[in-house]
Amino acid sequence: MWDRIRAVRDSLRGVTNSPYQSGDPRFGPLPPSGQYPPHPGFQPPTQPYGAPPPYGGPIAGGMYPPGPPFPPQRTKKRAWVWVSLVVIAVVVAVSAFLIMSKMVDSLPPSAAITTSDDVAVGECVRVSASEGYLDAERVPCGTKDFHFVVADKVIDESNCGPEYSRYWFVHARPGTSETLCVAQVYQQGRCYHEPGAVGGTALAEIREIDCDGPVLKPGATNFRVDTKVSREPTCDPGQGLYYVPKPTPAGYCVSLLE
Repeated sequence: MWDRIRAVRDSLRGVTNSPYQSGDPRFGPLPPSGQYPPHPGFQPPTQPYGAPPPYGGPIAGGMYPPGPPFPPQRTKKRAWVWVSLVVIAVVVAVSAFLIMSKMVDSLPPSAAITTSDDVAVGECVRVSASEGYLDAERVPCGTKDFHFVVADKVIDESNCGPEYSRYWFVHARPGTSETLCVAQVYQQGRCYHEPGAVGGTALAEIREIDCDGPVLKPGATNFRVDTKVSREPTCDPGQGLYYVPKPTPAGYCVSLLE
């Protein structure tokens, strides 16, 4: 029996719990006493790099087997895939830029008028007042709402003529912006109110009104357009006459509202 125990003891001699066994060709020599064995695949900074244990070998502490220390080298096929994706992205970006540029170019210009360069002779404008100043914006000349038409642009406002109203830009330096000579555009059969004042924001106060409800203000005029023609009109006695030769001839015969 002692011989059997001695044989078993001799067969177990040198077996430990460490995964690093002396003489095991899969691992290097057992680390010196007092040092923990390094994690498979890594070496202490002061030691030269050694080969990691083969994939699938024993792992200390029950850790999952580490993957390869470096990712596999990309093949040429994968490189071409990335190049193709980059080319596609560039093409899409350029196409989107061209589409956006066309959309911006197709947008109509702003209707706001800030200088005489923003509107041409023959175009129509609507005038409003804000904080004591006049604002103008372009409108379609075919609108039936009350508006003005630009008859001329002059440097000296006195050159507009007595039949035209004048719109100038108070924020512009002298001589840098022209004055707009504008004519009222009325519709036959409709009624309008004009203030007694001619300066300030008076242009914004000209408006269409209900023919049965004249606006009673000192010096103001309320009238109905009886006739509108494309020439100088011939009006009946008792009617008022308003005629503008530019930009296209327009004549009106009007009657005062009681």
